[in-house]
Amino acid sequence: MEANDTLTASAYARACYGNAQIASQCYQYPKPNIPWTNRSDVPCPFSDNICKDTGGFQMDSDLIDSHATLGINSRKFDRVQYRKVTTCSVLRTKEYSYYVNSTESSTEVQHLVRYNYGTLLDGRNNFTFQYNTNDVVGYNGYTLTSFSFVPSGSKPIPALNRADADITLMFLAANTVYYLSPVLDPWFKATNVFNTTDYDGKNITQYLPDYWIGVLACADQFQFRNPVNSRVTPLTSSSILPDEIEKLQYNRVQMATVLSLYYAVGTQYTYYSVYSQGAKSLRASDTLGGSDFLNLGLPDNQWQIEAADMFSVSMARLQQRILSYATGPAYMHDGTIFIQGDKDICGRQTFRGISGYLSFSVLGVSIILSLGSLLIFTALTLDILVGYTRRKSGWKIHKRLQWAIDEKLQLQRLAFEEAGQGNWTGGVEAVPVTAKDQKFGLGPYPNQSHPTLSRPVYSSVHLTDGN
Repeated sequence: MEANDTLTASAYARACYGNAQIASQCYQYPKPNIPWTNRSDVPCPFSDNICKDTGGFQMDSDLIDSHATLGINSRKFDRVQYRKVTTCSVLRTKEYSYYVNSTESSTEVQHLVRYNYGTLLDGRNNFTFQYNTNDVVGYNGYTLTSFSFVPSGSKPIPALNRADADITLMFLAANTVYYLSPVLDPWFKATNVFNTTDYDGKNITQYLPDYWIGVLACADQFQFRNPVNSRVTPLTSSSILPDEIEKLQYNRVQMATVLSLYYAVGTQYTYYSVYSQGAKSLRASDTLGGSDFLNLGLPDNQWQIEAADMFSVSMARLQQRILSYATGPAYMHDGTIFIQGDKDICGRQTFRGISGYLSFSVLGVSIILSLGSLLIFTALTLDILVGYTRRKSGWKIHKRLQWAIDEKLQLQRLAFEEAGQGNWTGGVEAVPVTAKDQKFGLGPYPNQSHPTLSRPVYSSVHLTDGN
């Protein structure tokens, strides 16, 4: 389920975050994206001796309003604000790695490079990650392996240890990826020249990675604020956050909102933006061409581009989690059990329909309905009122009569009357009528080439005196 959620959030982040947004794919949440800012002038978030000279790159969501941004419909005094800050830096590797030859898992000697940045949760190894240099055979693209250090779990080395942040380490191997221009980015750095020839025998210069593994570390911090009393927690780790939240004096409805947000915080670590996808989560993977993993080159700040994309994925996961708290996750494996959440929160969650928002002006619609009704009423009554007025006043009586007898049914009445057929009433009404059971029409022997109405023939009755 986590892998599917990460894949969905990653696709959404690429479509809806950044400058080139695909509007047709950004309709499902109350806001298409959560705005955030970045700074590249911040110091290393860890001890200075472990970071490269690139300093830190910080991404800040600022305060996210539960009502305006996340769509949890609430009154002003029931709202909550949440913030996430992530600071990343590229780490030194030479001082934290060593080589080992091993035959533990193969009869062939494995030439390994081990990296020690702390002990993982299982505690089975005295190193964090190892890379088999034998993998640089044939054609292999990027690989990316991530680990997380949370204050209540794994133990990072002192240089990385921060009680106020959750740490994610990402180990990048370029393997047999080569570049046609030197790469100066500190995470992807490739300046080793390799001269070779192409299929046509033409000399070409390639650039290979400077080191087996590049390491990027990110520190994630979280913050809650009560907008009613302006109390705010410090930026801190997810494990310390619950104790700090208790000090904000939230009301019952606010606490229900906090629970739904804290449900989302569990997937806000940078680790969850990459671990299930590996190298597929890298923007650099999109630039590889062909089966030989050729890359034309990368910008000098590629590591910041990757970190920004991971942060966008975490924001998309926040949107995803908040909505799924109310509606249920899009995918569930067999045997998944859910505890029923606060029904009040579920009933107040807003989201966009499939066709997006339908916006309209209540004032405009009211004016249209009012004027439309007035026009319809006028059309239905104006003729009747004018006719009634003319009959009573005698004003322009000739025009009124002419108007009346020009109607189709009145013209038919006139024809029948002139032929002496029928006893008619309603000579100026919309529908003239005859007395009951009267018959009229063509005579018994009409002219078949020029039929006309004929007067009825009445039989003569002779009265005598009886003689």
